[in-house]
Amino acid sequence: RVLYENDAVVIVNKPPGVSFHSEFEPGALARLRASRDAREERLRAVHRLDKGTSGTLVFAKTADAAKKLSDGFATRAIVKYYVGISGKKPKKKMGTVTGDMARARRKAYKLTNTKDNPAVTKFVSFGAKGRRMFIFRPLTGKTHQLRVCAKSLGAPLLGDDVYSGAVAERCYLHACAI
Repeated sequence: RVLYENDAVVIVNKPPGVSFHSEFEPGALARLRASRDAREERLRAVHRLDKGTSGTLVFAKTADAAKKLSDGFATRAIVKYYVGISGKKPKKKMGTVTGDMARARRKAYKLTNTKDNPAVTKFVSFGAKGRRMFIFRPLTGKTHQLRVCAKSLGAPLLGDDVYSGAVAERCYLHACAI
């Protein structure tokens, strides 16, 4: 679903389970990109969301917009917020999680104690009847960063089968604001 569009950008609401990367997957993003390509309007990705993550996704329609947006993400001038839900209480209610991320087994990553090229995430959490809601603000953009952050806090996200979250119909991580 298109949330906003002008001459420079198109912002969509990506549903969970839709791959951002594969143009061969019959999903909403592939159809959007194909329809734009047919009109010779090339969409340029300026950031990504994991397949299981839903929410706000920005595409640039021009090379100039792509450069400006990419620079904005790189310099952290563009701020992103995500909401996540866990079935477990975290080790701490708010703070910053910082550490390098290293490949673990399967498709997973793990947070390490080193800080050579760290993932940095600010978060706050709120509890309600067996659930915990997180608001995440990533200061870097590493693969699985927020999911690894939740896992490192002892509160993996619901439906996150890679990081052992409780079984759910989807991974409960949503890009809610940019």
